[in-house]
Amino acid sequence: MSNKRPAEQWYSGDWFRSVDVRKCDWATRGIWREMLDIMVNEQITGKIQGSRAEICRVVGCTAGELTSFFDSNKRHKFANVTFRNGNVTIINRRLYKAFMEREGSKTRMRKLREKMKRNCYGQVAPSLSISTNTNTSSSIESISTNRENSLTEGLALALQKKAVICADRLEKILGPFSAIEGRVFLSVNQYLMGYAADHGPEIFTTAEEWAKDKRDYVERRAGKTKLDARRMFMAELKKRTGYKAGK
Repeated sequence: MSNKRPAEQWYSGDWFRSVDVRKCDWATRGIWREMLDIMVNEQITGKIQGSRAEICRVVGCTAGELTSFFDSNKRHKFANVTFRNGNVTIINRRLYKAFMEREGSKTRMRKLREKMKRNCYGQVAPSLSISTNTNTSSSIESISTNRENSLTEGLALALQKKAVICADRLEKILGPFSAIEGRVFLSVNQYLMGYAADHGPEIFTTAEEWAKDKRDYVERRAGKTKLDARRMFMAELKKRTGYKAGK
């Protein structure tokens, strides 16, 4: 078990509204509830795999109770269960889908950071070259232009580096992004780079502070609000900077 998620939200309302589960007997419901707690800590969240005997030991039920569980699921279909080569795989669709979305988001964000790092470190600022033209004023103008280009290039690289760091921190603060959210936050990151060029790099630190405030607010009101920290962050960004999706 290598999944290190510190906690998992439990929605009691969803549990009581799951009519397919509530149609089952107490033993089946108890086994399923035990499996959900185990699935949260599995290496692949939402999935348990093993022989019948192994699952009985992990869950703490008898072989007869496990067989009754499979019979109930065959009728009510509250879980995905497959039998192959003497092993049984039990999947909670909701937990497994959330896990796959998180893993996909991690992969996309890692590729994005690698791409941005290549852009940051793979470019070389143009070197200053002194013209050999006999016209002194022309030589001075050439040096000045090259110096300005070099400074502009250096500023762009510095902002790209800060943007990479900011993107990483926003993901850690607000949590892994889904596919759609990942694309949205990619445009946010590009927007922040342009905003920083016009108003200063302090926007990166400020954006992180906004994200922390929204995350802390949602955590303090857990179970009392349906607000989402990511959406609250986007609203704050729009309010403070005028950000528009796709801008």
